[in-house]
Amino acid sequence: MTIVDSDLIKPVQRLFLLHLYGRWGLVAIAWLLVAPWAIGRLWDDIQLMTEYFTWASIRYSLMFNLIPAYGLFFCIGVTVSTLIWHGLYLGQGISPREQFRLANQVKKIQATGPNSLHLTNGSAITASTSSSTPFRNQADLGTISIRTPHLELKGKSRISSESSGAAQGGSITIQADRVELDGGSEISAAG
Repeated sequence: MTIVDSDLIKPVQRLFLLHLYGRWGLVAIAWLLVAPWAIGRLWDDIQLMTEYFTWASIRYSLMFNLIPAYGLFFCIGVTVSTLIWHGLYLGQGISPREQFRLANQVKKIQATGPNSLHLTNGSAITASTSSSTPFRNQADLGTISIRTPHLELKGKSRISSESSGAAQGGSITIQADRVELDGGSEISAAG
């Protein structure tokens, strides 16, 4: 696997596996839902073909039962395409083009971030900095930055930032469209 950013190797592999499981899931759903219905609709013709099998009987059976035939063809087509796609992956690995596409997808997912943050039952986010000597750049010491559309704290949950000794800082930045505090929850910064 040759991806420029080594931080993306694991997420790209996980996203690829998600695509792989999704394809096999579609195959399973097709064979569990569509195929039994299609075979049920073609059952009379199948019984007739077991007694008098000809290629013409298959042709006319599928021609006069188009929707069940399309259902059966869909199941076969999805299975064959997934087998070929999976076989290529097993034989050659993820192609560079696919890696690039998946890496862009991972970057897009990471850029959007979580759509909500919920802390419940005494959960906490804490940043604490303590030092006997001052730091050169103290801007990020004890800093918590949260960016989410919805922040919810329930049941004595807390977000706190503190610094002590020679360390300075201890700030909390929250960018949220909606913040809900409930049941003794708190947000505090001490420096």
